[in-house]
Formats: sequence, structure tokens, C-alpha cells
Amino acid sequence: MNPSKLWLLTGALRERRDALAAGWFRAIMDTGGVALEPADLRARVDILSGQAIIHLLAEPFDPRPAGETGASLAELGGAGPETLGRILEGFPHELLRGLPPKQVALLEPHLSACAGWLAAGFCERASQAILDEQDAAHNALTDQLQRAQEAQREELERALRESDRTVRALLRAPTEFAAIFDQEGTILDANEALALRLRKDPEEVIGLCAWDLFSDDTREGAKRHAEMAIHSG
Repeated sequence: MNPSKLWLLTGALRERRDALAAGWFRAIMDTGGVALEPADLRARVDILSGQAIIHLLAEPFDPRPAGETGASLAELGGAGPETLGRILEGFPHELLRGLPPKQVALLEPHLSACAGWLAAGFCERASQAILDEQDAAHNALTDQLQRAQEAQREELERALRESDRTVRALLRAPTEFAAIFDQEGTILDANEALALRLRKDPEEVIGLCAWDLFSDDTREGAKRHAEMAIHSG
């Protein structure tokens, strides 16, 4: 670009920087999702609008740095398609308004290229922000489920320990016959009263079939009662 023409454009665009910054500020503030205080947001937008003009007039011209400006705008909040549309609308509108046709013709190719890179940077950062939010939500949900499972496991273990203590206490009752056996009837543990009744040590009772301890007349009834107890929990 001719140095004299560049000098004229630089002066003209500097005069329009405040209008560009004001438009970008309103586009972001209207989303309602901004964490910054308005004064801080306006200060950031003022810097970014100045950078956009620098990229636009740089010699040699390279529109790619405008992508970083777009990414920075997306980071300020409200990184949605409506916000991007208003930012892109204000970019040429505020800068070209009132310029002579020759200056407009000089700027339009640069504006178009910079707007493309700005939009690309904005969209990339906005997409990454969405992915980050999804990852954070997924991690939070996973952590919550893990805590719930851990609490459930601890409660189950506590209940099992309590149940085991109760069973063991009953098993050690001095005057009642008692035994623990599996679904097949194999004795897993027995108290001393039962062992004495069978004239065996308690360790010798383990492994015997409980059904063999019943008479032919009572064996089937004992099995049915045991099955009912198992199925009822």
C-alpha cells in the first residue's frame, strides 16, 4: 500500500477505533455471560480493537494474527454465533463508515481477509471452551458417581460386618444347635453345641452335609425352609 495512502488510512481508522470498540463491547456485554466488570471488559476490548486495526494496516499485510484477536474476543465471554455475527458486522461497518470510496476500496480486501481469520480464531476458541465445559461436567459427574459408589460400598461392607457379627454371636450360643451352610447344604461353620451333639470337634463338622443330620421324615421340610430363607434374603 502506498505510504501516503497508508498514513491517511491510519489516521482515519484511529478515529474510528472507539466506535469499533464500543460495538464489540456491546456485542459481548449483551450476552450476559461476562465475568469481567464492565470497565475491565471495555479496557480489554479497546486493546483488541487497536490490535485489529494494526493487523489491518500491517505491511507486509498478513491477516493471520487477526485469528488471535478473534480468540481473545471469544475468551471474554458470550462466545456464541450471535456475538460473533455482531462482532463481524461491526468490523467493516464502523471502520468504513464515512470513508471516501477510494479508501474503502483499498481497505475492503484487507478487511475481508482479517474478518475471515478473526472469525476462525473466535470459533476455534469457542469450540474449545465448549469442549472444556463438557470435559469438566463429565469429570464432575464421574467424580460424583465414584463418591456415591464408594459410599454405597462402605455402607454395604458395614452392613455385612454387622450381619456377620450377629450371625457369629448366634452361632456361639451355648445351648442351641447352630450352623452356617451353603445352598448345597455343606456346613461352613458350626457352634460347639452342635459339635458336642455330633460328638465331634467344631472343625470336624465343617464340610459335612447338613441334610444328613436330619431324619428321612424331616429332611425335605428342612430343605424347603432353607430355600425359603435364602430366597427371602
